[in-house]
Amino acid sequence: MVLPSAYTAAVDAYVAMRRIETFLLSEETDSISPPDPNHEFALSMKNASFKWEHLPSQTDSSLSTATTPCDLSAVQQDSGSGDDATVTSRHEDENVDPVSYLHHINVQIPRGSLVAVVGPVGSGKSSLLQAMIGNMTMTGGEVVRGTNISYASQTAWIQNATIRDNILFDTPYDKERYEEVIRSCALEQDLALFPFGDQTEIGERGVNLSGGQKARLSLARTVYFKAGMVVLDDPLSAVDATVGKRLWEDCVLETMKDRTSVMATHQLHVLPDVDYILCMNNGAIAEEGTFKDLMAKEGGEFSALMAQYGGLEDEDNEPEIQMQSQGRALLEITNTFLSTIGTYGCDEAGSSQEKKSLADTKMALDYIETGGKEELTVAAKQAQKKLMSEEERESGAVKGNVYKGYLQASGRLLWVAVFGFFLLQQFANVM
Repeated sequence: MVLPSAYTAAVDAYVAMRRIETFLLSEETDSISPPDPNHEFALSMKNASFKWEHLPSQTDSSLSTATTPCDLSAVQQDSGSGDDATVTSRHEDENVDPVSYLHHINVQIPRGSLVAVVGPVGSGKSSLLQAMIGNMTMTGGEVVRGTNISYASQTAWIQNATIRDNILFDTPYDKERYEEVIRSCALEQDLALFPFGDQTEIGERGVNLSGGQKARLSLARTVYFKAGMVVLDDPLSAVDATVGKRLWEDCVLETMKDRTSVMATHQLHVLPDVDYILCMNNGAIAEEGTFKDLMAKEGGEFSALMAQYGGLEDEDNEPEIQMQSQGRALLEITNTFLSTIGTYGCDEAGSSQEKKSLADTKMALDYIETGGKEELTVAAKQAQKKLMSEEERESGAVKGNVYKGYLQASGRLLWVAVFGFFLLQQFANVM
């Protein structure tokens, strides 16, 4: 009986040692240098190449050969055009690192500018943003950051805390700035419909929020943080047309007008409002320039992208879209709140605490429906505000009636047989 267990333990130990060995022998991560406030640009990259960290495999060589990007000619912005941003992309076959994903990126982003990163799916837009904030390993070149950076990922990250705590994220509370962020991120209507406004608790992974609410909450956290440069990864993809237009005008163009903003987006109708455009393809910058300059280039990457996916925003049916958006927002909030309440009453044989929480929460709903005409008990208010309830548990030694219940449930004859065989085994060992 010992030998099979020894084999299992030996295999587990071997696998664990191999993983530890791979970790200890991996390359050290280069620390990100602190921002240089005296740097001319908010961020600059000079001939920089980046790669994603991954475990070595036998197919690395074939994959790196298959994913080698096509030749890209150098694209240089004319220095006499008067534009502050200068971005150059070059690819030379003899100098490209076969494991790098972004190749020879040359970017100079002026302070206070609004830069859009566009391109087809898988072209490297999100990877370029990750390289800007230091989440990719640099294989060559130089990166200088002139200010601190605030980042909003494409997938919203939500804490199990109140809405206010998610926005502040352990930063000091500034009422004026907080209210401005709430307004610019189109959260006023949502807070008005929530039971306790910005003190409403959010469940694990934002379970009681819709996709658009989570995206706007993540955007509000990024905007509230006092950073000189804001990096946004497609912030308009999770909201409808009306809310997206409001976010673009009130948040990006107004609230963040004094900051440096870099945004990857598939919403091509907003590009006429940006200062500069980077068009990505195969891990490199295929084209760069202002919207008018890129549209004037026939047969270019950007013009082809606009011809296939572009289009100006249609504002003729804006009132109808806005009414539909408001109706969907109210429906989403109602459904998510009711689903949260339903978790307390799904089991009729639940604990007394769960039944009490259900009753108190129903009282809270009646209070909302009657417009506040009925008074809430303290327990009802806490049940409505608090989503997570503590489980019941006993303390101290196990009581005798518990053992008695186990014996009765399993059958007395069975336990007599078990103890009888145990005694026989002990007697056989002694003999």
